[in-house]
Amino acid sequence: MRFFLSLILTLICFSSIEAHSKLTIDEFFNVTHFQSINLSPDGRYLLVASEHPAWDSNSYEQSLWLYETTGRRKQLITNQLFASYIPKWSPSGDYFVYLMKDKSDSINDRHRVIRSVNSSVKNEQHIHLYNIASDEIIPVGIGYEKPSALTWSDVDSSLYFAAASSESTEDIDREYEAEWKDVIEYRRRKPNDGSTIYHIDVSRKNRRITSKIHQITHLNFIVSDLIYTLSEHKIICSSFSNIIENSHDLEIYSIDLLNHSSVKQLTNNDEFEMNLRLSKDGKHLFFRTASFLTGNVNDYAIRSEGGVFILGQLGTNTNVYLQQSSSKYWTLQRGWNGTYRTISTSSSKRYSSVA
Repeated sequence: MRFFLSLILTLICFSSIEAHSKLTIDEFFNVTHFQSINLSPDGRYLLVASEHPAWDSNSYEQSLWLYETTGRRKQLITNQLFASYIPKWSPSGDYFVYLMKDKSDSINDRHRVIRSVNSSVKNEQHIHLYNIASDEIIPVGIGYEKPSALTWSDVDSSLYFAAASSESTEDIDREYEAEWKDVIEYRRRKPNDGSTIYHIDVSRKNRRITSKIHQITHLNFIVSDLIYTLSEHKIICSSFSNIIENSHDLEIYSIDLLNHSSVKQLTNNDEFEMNLRLSKDGKHLFFRTASFLTGNVNDYAIRSEGGVFILGQLGTNTNVYLQQSSSKYWTLQRGWNGTYRTISTSSSKRYSSVA
């Protein structure tokens, strides 16, 4: 199994600094944070999303880099990455998809997505596909709503995404205000906090890109995560609410793609289900939780050989743990010294890699 330390990236950035020099105030405030890493299915390429302060514009520069793990070649894809969405590889690994932020985007991208349904002026939105072989960026128009979640199907020409409902908020708000004008509300819960699931078919003929978008179904909650499962021919999603009154505002649902009206709630507990992942065989669903660790689970990654790598935080250190199955206890990976922010694995058993 190949093992790549993301810490190497930090060492490259600061290679000019003496080994034992003290960190200055300027260096501290100009540090680059690595938001996410994502290995390609065969482990040959690594996507790195980074964040760097841009003092002149009073904002952060969100960049996406493509690294070749064998040749150490790196390439800047964009410095206008929409950071709330983690770029994802296509099933074959020949493409990856990412989102770029609008010029009007605020610093807090996630809150901007939630508020976008209230904006009267909307720009046409695109997803961007990057072709590894041709080094080509392909923009695909998807309408006027920024996706809150996006996932590939089982082929490189098909994707699913969730976007905020595009109902007329002015009419809804006017009716809402008229009905509740004499009431002081404890919490205001917008009646249009919902999502629509779409399916995109992308085709390429004679160097011309065309896309077709089909509406799948409407949901009465905001979708924060989206996964396609071929074995069940279903979409798995997790719910999110602007106002979280209790843990039941965050649950997991499934949508039958053969019967779009069949939406089934899969969880009903007091946990916050986040970071949905699918097992390599597509038959098991993972989400973030902890029962064997008195601390935080910061991230996890599915192993192609089975089991999961878990980044567990105890105190100020975040170590790598291995859990072989749900009935097994966690084991600390000794020899992997250091503290970790994020972890990623390849999906190929033949080229098993972790970064």
